[in-house]
Amino acid sequence: MQTLISIIIPTFNSSKTLKNCLESIFAQDFSSYEILIMDSVSTDETLVIANSYTSKYSNIKIYSEKDKGIYDAMNKGMNLAKGDWLFFLGSDDSFYNSEVLSKISKVISNTNKKIVYGNVEIVGNNAWAKNGEVYAGKFTIQKLLNQNICHQAIFYNRIFLKENIGNYNLSYTKSSDWDLNLKCLSKAEFEFTDLIVAKYSVEGFSGNTRDVNLSNDFVNNVTRYFGFSLFNPIINNNSFVFYNDVLKKQKESAYLRYCIGSLGRIIKRIFKKMS
Repeated sequence: MQTLISIIIPTFNSSKTLKNCLESIFAQDFSSYEILIMDSVSTDETLVIANSYTSKYSNIKIYSEKDKGIYDAMNKGMNLAKGDWLFFLGSDDSFYNSEVLSKISKVISNTNKKIVYGNVEIVGNNAWAKNGEVYAGKFTIQKLLNQNICHQAIFYNRIFLKENIGNYNLSYTKSSDWDLNLKCLSKAEFEFTDLIVAKYSVEGFSGNTRDVNLSNDFVNNVTRYFGFSLFNPIINNNSFVFYNDVLKKQKESAYLRYCIGSLGRIIKRIFKKMS
């Protein structure tokens, strides 16, 4: 029988959380999946725990070798996967309940979209999320330009990803999934289902960190992926998180038009104060 979903789990010294993660998968009331554990040569009990499941389940595979970080491990998993759809789960995350995969399978089996996503429940606290919150509802292009869809909430059509998008960019060590999601949206429609897919621990690898390399490249990437000019209203407005970078690039590449725009913004502010 064809595997519907490949669940890819990068691990490194994950012994404290991996069992809970795996138990949430094996508790699913759905069986058309495989698990690929992509381990970076853990030195704790991670591999012992992972291997303890291989005698009971035939659909779990374990690979342990040095990698160049979490996204390299995810790329390796992507290239080994056999499922029609890909799902990336952190080793400190877990499925929300035992019905997640059966519910999502109905969605992905009845859609022509290449990307399907839901929500996650936040576990822990950080600067942008609080414990127990549900993140983050339906995304428009404007919303995705300002915040990411958690990879714990999103399912990718494997062939679409392989033929149209490619691998995670290893230059972005903390938020390469945001970059990949933007690439995907530039080429395909997403489908949202109002389902909590996973419990996402924000105290893990990327929960409290900023990807400087991605931030530096963000505007250039967006204009290239979507074919936007720097004056496209989607990014040429102060609700865009990288708006200051847009203005800087406008000034560098189209100074006269930048000056006209600056004058227009000043006039708008004057009229707003007068009204």
